[in-house]
Amino acid sequence: MRHFRVINRRDIDINREIEKYSATRILISDGIRVDRGILKYSVKIQRILTPYQLERIIAKNSMERYVIIISSAIFDSWSLNVVDDIQTVIEKSAYNGSTIVLEIVGGETVNGTIMV
Repeated sequence: MRHFRVINRRDIDINREIEKYSATRILISDGIRVDRGILKYSVKIQRILTPYQLERIIAKNSMERYVIIISSAIFDSWSLNVVDDIQTVIEKSAYNGSTIVLEIVGGETVNGTIMV
Protein backbone atom coordinates (compact mmCIF):
# COMPACT_ATOMS: atom_id res chain seq x y z
CA MET A 1 0.00 0.00 0.00
CA ARG A 2 1.30 3.43 -0.87
CA HIS A 3 1.18 5.76 2.09
CA PHE A 4 1.92 9.06 0.37
CA ARG A 5 0.20 10.45 -2.73
CA VAL A 6 -0.10 13.81 -4.42
CA ILE A 7 -3.34 14.43 -6.30
CA ASN A 8 -4.04 17.50 -8.44
CA ARG A 9 -7.75 18.35 -8.79
CA ARG A 10 -9.90 21.20 -9.98
CA ASP A 11 -12.42 20.72 -7.16
CA ILE A 12 -12.87 18.46 -4.15
CA ASP A 13 -15.58 16.80 -2.08
CA ILE A 14 -14.02 16.66 1.38
CA ASN A 15 -16.69 14.32 2.76
CA ARG A 16 -15.91 11.77 0.05
CA GLU A 17 -12.19 12.05 0.76
CA ILE A 18 -12.73 11.39 4.47
CA GLU A 19 -14.69 8.24 3.69
CA LYS A 20 -12.34 7.07 0.95
CA TYR A 21 -9.15 7.36 3.01
CA SER A 22 -10.65 6.82 6.51
CA ALA A 23 -8.96 10.06 7.52
CA THR A 24 -8.49 10.90 11.19
CA ARG A 25 -7.06 14.34 10.51
CA ILE A 26 -7.86 16.92 7.80
CA LEU A 27 -5.39 19.76 7.21
CA ILE A 28 -6.60 22.57 4.95
CA SER A 29 -5.04 25.75 3.59
CA ASP A 30 -6.64 29.12 2.98
CA GLY A 31 -8.91 29.04 -0.04
CA ILE A 32 -10.47 25.68 0.89
CA ARG A 33 -14.06 25.72 2.13
CA VAL A 34 -15.54 23.16 4.46
CA ASP A 35 -19.31 22.62 4.68
CA ARG A 36 -21.29 21.56 7.75
CA GLY A 37 -21.62 18.00 6.44
CA ILE A 38 -18.12 17.33 7.73
CA LEU A 39 -19.40 17.52 11.32
CA LYS A 40 -20.89 14.01 11.05
CA TYR A 41 -17.36 12.53 10.94
CA SER A 42 -15.05 11.94 13.87
CA VAL A 43 -12.13 13.79 12.35
CA LYS A 44 -9.80 16.56 13.52
CA ILE A 45 -9.79 19.59 11.23
CA GLN A 46 -6.98 22.12 11.29
CA ARG A 47 -6.19 25.07 9.06
CA ILE A 48 -2.61 25.30 7.78
CA LEU A 49 -1.36 28.86 7.93
CA THR A 50 2.28 28.27 6.98
CA PRO A 51 4.30 25.43 5.45
CA TYR A 52 6.33 25.25 8.67
CA GLN A 53 3.15 24.62 10.63
CA LEU A 54 2.35 21.76 8.24
CA GLU A 55 5.80 20.25 8.84
CA ARG A 56 5.42 20.49 12.63
CA ILE A 57 1.96 18.90 12.64
CA ILE A 58 3.07 15.93 10.56
CA ALA A 59 6.38 15.44 12.40
CA LYS A 60 4.73 15.64 15.83
CA ASN A 61 1.84 13.22 15.27
CA SER A 62 2.47 9.58 14.50
CA MET A 63 0.22 6.91 13.07
CA GLU A 64 -2.40 9.35 11.74
CA ARG A 65 -4.41 9.08 8.54
CA TYR A 66 -4.09 12.53 6.95
CA VAL A 67 -5.84 14.17 4.06
CA ILE A 68 -4.02 17.44 3.39
CA ILE A 69 -5.90 19.81 1.09
CA ILE A 70 -4.02 22.84 -0.20
CA SER A 71 -5.09 25.48 -2.68
CA SER A 72 -2.84 25.45 -5.75
CA ALA A 73 -2.29 29.21 -5.40
CA ILE A 74 -1.05 28.78 -1.83
CA PHE A 75 1.06 25.73 -2.69
CA ASP A 76 2.80 27.49 -5.58
CA SER A 77 3.64 30.46 -3.34
CA TRP A 78 5.93 28.24 -1.22
CA SER A 79 9.60 28.08 -2.21
CA LEU A 80 11.07 24.92 -3.73
CA ASN A 81 13.25 24.39 -0.63
CA VAL A 82 10.19 24.47 1.59
CA VAL A 83 8.32 22.03 -0.65
CA ASP A 84 11.31 19.69 -0.58
CA ASP A 85 11.39 19.87 3.23
CA ILE A 86 7.66 19.11 3.41
CA GLN A 87 8.08 16.13 1.10
CA THR A 88 10.87 14.76 3.31
CA VAL A 89 8.76 15.10 6.47
CA ILE A 90 5.78 13.46 4.76
CA GLU A 91 7.88 10.57 3.47
CA LYS A 92 9.41 9.97 6.92
CA SER A 93 5.98 10.03 8.54
CA ALA A 94 4.62 7.62 5.92
CA TYR A 95 7.59 5.34 6.51
CA ASN A 96 6.73 5.37 10.23
CA GLY A 97 3.13 4.28 9.57
CA SER A 98 1.06 7.35 8.75
CA THR A 99 -1.15 7.41 5.68
CA ILE A 100 -0.90 10.79 3.95
CA VAL A 101 -2.81 12.04 0.93
CA LEU A 102 -1.85 15.52 -0.26
CA GLU A 103 -4.47 17.04 -2.52
CA ILE A 104 -3.69 20.22 -4.43
CA VAL A 105 -6.95 21.87 -5.46
CA GLY A 106 -6.94 24.15 -8.47
CA GLY A 107 -4.79 24.13 -11.59
CA GLU A 108 -1.54 22.26 -12.12
CA THR A 109 1.33 23.63 -10.07
CA VAL A 110 5.09 23.67 -10.50
CA ASN A 111 5.59 22.61 -6.89
CA GLY A 112 3.06 19.79 -7.31
CA THR A 113 5.02 18.25 -10.17
CA ILE A 114 8.18 18.30 -8.07
CA MET A 115 6.55 16.26 -5.29
CA VAL A 116 5.34 13.42 -7.50
